[in-house]
Parts: sequence; structure tokens; C-alpha cells
Amino acid sequence: MRVVITGFSPSESHPVNTSYEVKNALSDHVDGIELIREDLISSYRHPLDYIDMLIQKHRPDAFICMGQALRREVISLEKVGINYQNEDRDWAVDEEGFVPKDRPIIEGGPDAFFTNLPIQAMLQRMKQEGYPCEISLTAGAIGCNNALYSVLYLIHTKYPNMMGGFIHVPAHHQHPRRIGKSFDTQYLASGVETALRGLLD
Repeated sequence: MRVVITGFSPSESHPVNTSYEVKNALSDHVDGIELIREDLISSYRHPLDYIDMLIQKHRPDAFICMGQALRREVISLEKVGINYQNEDRDWAVDEEGFVPKDRPIIEGGPDAFFTNLPIQAMLQRMKQEGYPCEISLTAGAIGCNNALYSVLYLIHTKYPNMMGGFIHVPAHHQHPRRIGKSFDTQYLASGVETALRGLLD
């Protein structure tokens, strides 16, 4: 199985991003899974184009994005992506200097998509190994949800045989904006690798 897994590149509004560090700490192979690690750029207007480019480049069996959730203290498997984006912090610009306000990600697209990843099996894998984890019903309304919805939109419109979804990771110990409990980067990477083994169940 070939899996593309992404982390968000450091940006102007998020110069440190745990998902980027976790992505870099992942192994190249996890059991029967080949992991292809890619950076995801922060783009509110063009996430679909960039993700589609990566899919065409690698032709994966699954495309999984990661992002950071600094207020969470668990590894979160996202269930649903919504066709909505709204950033209430004017300084949180993307790579193009754009801040979304109350708008759809894809004009005329369905309101929401559910992931087709086997997230229950992935959750059980992590629980069995003692990792703090959950299934989440919201990926927010900005960059992380943009990526999730875009992946699922592409699955429904172009790549019906591909799986896709999103994993949120909490802050690592060195994160300057950590709020609650934080974790070692390699520990988080090992938790994500454990979750990925659920793809084979």
C-alpha cells in the first residue's frame, strides 16, 4: 500500500507547526505501507489544485493530511470535512496573503463529506498501544478542514478508489504556542504510524 502523508509547512502565521515535525519523523515504511511524506502549503483559495498535483505525482492508495491542534491533548482522527472556511484572525494569512471570510471552499460543492479511512480500526490500534486518541467531528473552518474537504472532494469526483482523511496532532514539547499537555515529536510520530497500521486491518 502506498500512502501520501502531509504536514503543513511553516508559514508566516504559523512559523512552528507540529504536523511538519511529525511528518519529518515518520518512517519510510510501516509494515506493508510505503509512506511518501510531502509538505502541504497554506492556501485558502487553491488547496484543491496543490493536493491534486500530489495525487497525480504519486498515485497513492490513500492520501492523509496532518495538522496541529494546539488546544487538543490527543491524536485526533477527523470524521468529516465541511465546505466552509472562515478565519476570524486577520493576521492568519496564507502563503498568498489571503484571509477567508464566511465562504465555501468549493463553490457549489456538497456541504460535507465523511472520510473513507477505516478510522475505527485506526483508533483501536492506537488505543491498544496506549496512545491518547479520539475520533473528532470537527476539523475547524480554516487550513486543516480545507485540506480534508479538498481530499474528499477529489475522491468523490476523480479518484473513487483512493482513501483519504485527516489526522490532527497536539503540540510537541518545543512548540512556543503550546497551551496544555505536549508530547515528544517521535512519540507522536509513533502514534501516527500505529494508526496507519489500521489501514491494513
